Amino acid sequence: MDNTAPIPSAPIAVSYQPVGVPTAVQPKSKGMTQAVIGIFCAVIALLFFPPLFGVIGIILGIMAVHKGEKTLGVTAIVMAAIFMLIGMVLSYYVNTHPEILRSSTSMSGAVIQSLQ
Repeated sequence: MDNTAPIPSAPIAVSYQPVGVPTAVQPKSKGMTQAVIGIFCAVIALLFFPPLFGVIGIILGIMAVHKGEKTLGVTAIVMAAIFMLIGMVLSYYVNTHPEILRSSTSMSGAVIQSLQ
């Protein structure tokens, strides 16, 4: 019997990776853009038309989760829901207490008059 190993037809490639050098760059997740825009809409929902921007933020967060960006997607969903509720309560409070807006306007008017 022949105990010799077969000779490979092509040379075996040995790869050398120096220490501290990354092997591959991780590509961005496809859902990251939707998640970031969803978080941006959540922040906007705090002050400007909360039902619209809050719902948009929630939808974009759900889309981000479905595309694989779970952490940022859930963050966008939670922030959009909470900021939408806070924005709606804040707008209700400001609309039912108009003296808040008048007092701040009159104070700035008094400051301007005192400077003249």
